[in-house]
Amino acid sequence: MSSKWFLLLQYIAFCSVILFQPQPRVVIADSNKTRCIDEEREALLTFKASLVDESGILSSWRREDEKRDCCKWTGVGCSKRTGHVNKLDLQPIGFDSFPLRGKITPALLKLQHLTYLDLSRNNFSGSSIPEFLGSLGKLSYLGLSSAEFAGPIPHQLGNLSRLQFLDLSFNNLFSGENLDWLSHLSSLIYLYLDLNDLSNFSNWVQLLSKLHSLTTLSLYSCDLPPIIPSSLLNLNSSNSLEVIDLTENNLTNSVYPWLFNVSSSLVDRISLPSNQLQGSIPEAFGRMVSLRYLDLSSNELRGIPKFLGNMCGLKILYLSGKELKGQLSEFIQDLSSGCTKNSLEWLHLSSNEITGSMPNLGEFSSLKQLNLENNLLNGTIHKSIGQLFKLEMLKLNGNSLGGVISEALFSNLSRLAALDLADNSLTLEFSHDWIPPFQLNTISLGHCKMGPRFPKWLQTQNTVPNWFWDLTHQRMLLNLSSNQMRGKVPDLSLRFDISGPGIDISSNHFEGPIPPLPSNATSLNLSKNKFSGSISFLCSLSNRLIYLDLSNNLLSGKLPDCWFQFDSLVILNLANNNFFGKIPNSMGFLHNIRSLSLYNRSQYEYKSTLGLVKILDLSSNKLGGGVPKEIMDLVGLVALNLSRNNLTGQITPKIGQLKSLDFLDLSRNQFFGGIPSSLSQLSGLSVMDLSYNNLSGKIPLGTQLQSFNELVYAGNPELCGLPLRNKCPDEDSAPSPERDDANTPEGEDQLITFGFYVSVILGFFIGFWGVCGTLL
Repeated sequence: MSSKWFLLLQYIAFCSVILFQPQPRVVIADSNKTRCIDEEREALLTFKASLVDESGILSSWRREDEKRDCCKWTGVGCSKRTGHVNKLDLQPIGFDSFPLRGKITPALLKLQHLTYLDLSRNNFSGSSIPEFLGSLGKLSYLGLSSAEFAGPIPHQLGNLSRLQFLDLSFNNLFSGENLDWLSHLSSLIYLYLDLNDLSNFSNWVQLLSKLHSLTTLSLYSCDLPPIIPSSLLNLNSSNSLEVIDLTENNLTNSVYPWLFNVSSSLVDRISLPSNQLQGSIPEAFGRMVSLRYLDLSSNELRGIPKFLGNMCGLKILYLSGKELKGQLSEFIQDLSSGCTKNSLEWLHLSSNEITGSMPNLGEFSSLKQLNLENNLLNGTIHKSIGQLFKLEMLKLNGNSLGGVISEALFSNLSRLAALDLADNSLTLEFSHDWIPPFQLNTISLGHCKMGPRFPKWLQTQNTVPNWFWDLTHQRMLLNLSSNQMRGKVPDLSLRFDISGPGIDISSNHFEGPIPPLPSNATSLNLSKNKFSGSISFLCSLSNRLIYLDLSNNLLSGKLPDCWFQFDSLVILNLANNNFFGKIPNSMGFLHNIRSLSLYNRSQYEYKSTLGLVKILDLSSNKLGGGVPKEIMDLVGLVALNLSRNNLTGQITPKIGQLKSLDFLDLSRNQFFGGIPSSLSQLSGLSVMDLSYNNLSGKIPLGTQLQSFNELVYAGNPELCGLPLRNKCPDEDSAPSPERDDANTPEGEDQLITFGFYVSVILGFFIGFWGVCGTLL
């Protein structure tokens, strides 16, 4: 009997341990029960507070109930099993967004389960890499490249024994006293230290030999000290390195013994350009049977050895520079003597002193890039070029080639994308109606004879030649719209002699930043391209601008605050871009505007019987702050759409001045406070949406506001009054005789739940000790 009581006590004790074991608080995110731990969420918010986020990368990092799950925040990853934050990737989204600025705070130390941290391409303004990062002991990935760090590389990084990936490249770091801590990173596979000062890294060869898992080593332009031959004695060779990049380090031939001590069976890529290598290319390269990429450009090497023709895996060969001399036919003969001719895809021999005529290249069946520019070649272009069916790039410019070229040379080059034949003595004779089988992205034919008529085949290509833009000087209107043109548009600010020109290059594939434009332009349509960057150039334009359409591009940044100077502007369309920030106050001075649109994928179409429709659509951007009061001075507005932004503040009573308003959408923002009574006076309002804000109080009485469906006010739980079912206190103050469980406030329900569990716990302990006391 006593044994049964003992088992009962054991069971009760076990249950009490299970029931009352303290657990970290988590937030249940969704049906998959992804968890966000409170302490880690607060650490991330503290980290955010120390940063300047101009692009809104961290806009989802908030404390509101619907945003509390940090596992759903941009750049944050969590373990599905434990809920701990294990990944933080805060690189700028796209190359056109602003980087994060500020400092890295020790709040990150709360994320002790972090395995992945990438803060690359941000701007930490010359600050040092924080030493405390070395305390994130579970890190396996650390990316801090191009982040404007400066100072010594902290030796505390050597504590990250699990680190497999380390990228500190493109900063202003230096090695300090030494980098001995590197030898502690026994798990390291990828190491990138490019463009940092490692001139004190005197034992770099010895330290790297201790990283037995290292496969990728990139030390581009690090000012490495020379290798002392005696330091290579008794040095263990690596059996793992596959990629070696030692570009631009002033290395001499003393690097060869270490390089060839690396296991020849694994090395895939070697980059040694812009060093001080001299003499013949060592035959030891030929024994690297896995080598696919070899770059020895800009050294002082002589000739192409025959063994390169027997490297069956070699795909890319760079021997550009100024020291390679000899006959091209001899070089090609050596390269084609073995199996290399079947594998070689890129051959770059540019900027040397190679002479002679072009030999037969037809055996190089895999060739995709051939670059022989800026040499001393003469004669004609060999017809075998036309047999290189995979050719994508052909550069023969800057030689002394001559003769006549017909379309027969290019009839089989359907993959050709870049062609440069400039600065030779070539004559191009193509049939007037010839249509090339390729589409060129880059074309240069300077000093080639093509006349007397404009080559019709050029009209079939997507690229606009630079000289073409010089034809615009006497043009009042330049219209290149809907031509599938591509490339970058040059500076057009001084290419129009006519006052008040119009430019329409819409519906093409132009890319890059918008170039300087004529300051006196009256019409600009650059829509439906791939332009990127900011639109600050607008402030350099004059008040003559009437029409401006930059919609459907990749533009970003804040809207400039110089709209007051465009008092003649009638049409403005900036839709479907990535603008963010506050609405400029000066936009309220566009008194002649008839249509203004910044929307992204707007779901509405505006219709009105008015002769002059005025639309202000700023929806679906990342605009924040309050609505400028000047907007309410645009009394002729028919449609106002500010939905899907981060706008805050109260809805101004001045909205009642917009007597012509037919359409109003303020949904999905952060407006708070009451709905102004002046809104009920807009008798012409036929469409309205105020949903999903933080509005509160009683909906003003008036036929207009009560006529809308209650969905118009959804997502504002503190609103009351018709047409909502939620009555205001002054409408129904009498207590209800019966409790309606379905309408129990959330806080009250939580209180009952808490009281219930307190009672259960107290009952358990009283019963437990009552039984135990009796037995004892």
